[in-house]
Amino acid sequence: MDPPPQPTQPQEPPPGFYLTHHAISEKAWDEIRTWLGLEWDDPDLGFVFENSDSSKPTIQHKANSNGIPWEISTPQQNRPVAQFGFRYDYCHDTVVSATSSTPAIPPLLRQLLLDPLVEETNDKDAGIQHLFQQHIPTFTQCIINAYGANDTSHIPFHTDDDQFGPVIIVYTAGETRPLELRCSPHHTYTAYPRHLSRYILSGQVREQWEHAVPAGKGWRISITFRSWRERKP
Repeated sequence: MDPPPQPTQPQEPPPGFYLTHHAISEKAWDEIRTWLGLEWDDPDLGFVFENSDSSKPTIQHKANSNGIPWEISTPQQNRPVAQFGFRYDYCHDTVVSATSSTPAIPPLLRQLLLDPLVEETNDKDAGIQHLFQQHIPTFTQCIINAYGANDTSHIPFHTDDDQFGPVIIVYTAGETRPLELRCSPHHTYTAYPRHLSRYILSGQVREQWEHAVPAGKGWRISITFRSWRERKP
């Protein structure tokens, strides 16, 4: 009997995947880090998980002075998230339209993350210039994921709903965790976004590939920008 085929790692990243190291300045990260107000020496980053054995666990942060709307993604993923613009309901796997209870994307994040991307794209990054067609898409949703140093915080393989737009931008800080990509069990690619990196999912990798972030040993923060669009009737 022939051995089962082994996963193949392409030499080049999937079409539409762009990874940029040193995408966030240390000064910008210091501002974001201060605004987040997390306890970086605590394996759980200062979060307190409540009702963890129930179907509707809750989460609190010990010193959330900026009113960031932290919630738990799912008990299995054990990942605090904060959502702006539109809220994704993890329990019902659906998007809740923007309401007064869902805060807008913080100007601080637009200023420190999106505005520099516009300048970078216009100045030198021809590889992603065509994605934005001379202007950056109007991102209407931002999600902050907080991964604790607890061996359980992770994101399983998935593809973001196509209603979240053709381009997804993710900024990462903290531990270098693998970003695992696959379009079939035997066709995979693994990237390693470092501290203060940015990666973009667009085109083929956005539409046809799944991605996942496994658990790790150290804390990690990701800040994701997406564009919600209603389905056409």
